[in-house]
Amino acid sequence: NADQRDTDNDGYGNVVDADLNQDLMVDFFDLSMLDSVFYTDDPDADLNGDGLVDFFDLSMLDDLFGKAPGPSYIDLPPGGPGAVANAWSQGADAQQLVEEHVSGDLLELTLVGVHHGHGTSSLLHLA
Repeated sequence: NADQRDTDNDGYGNVVDADLNQDLMVDFFDLSMLDSVFYTDDPDADLNGDGLVDFFDLSMLDDLFGKAPGPSYIDLPPGGPGAVANAWSQGADAQQLVEEHVSGDLLELTLVGVHHGHGTSSLLHLA
């Protein structure tokens, strides 16, 4: 969503980004950071964008606790959803596709079935 507030410019809109210390996990460190700016107008901790860090923002952090921020457009492989399956179905090399779509240490594996040649091939979609 291009018009969603992302005050820390990390690619995750504030409503899905309670990861205030940027370690890709909402945890007690983020809770402590939110506590330190409670009842202020800190834009990064103001998750709902109402101009005040308050119990509404604390509730949002609670809902996101233990999770990574997101989802976001930055979580998609180059070319968007289905890019790996589309390239595979057009005859691209599987190893090359895997290498191009591995991002950092976090891998999400999804089995994607595509028609290739005369049969059906399976490909692990790494994003």
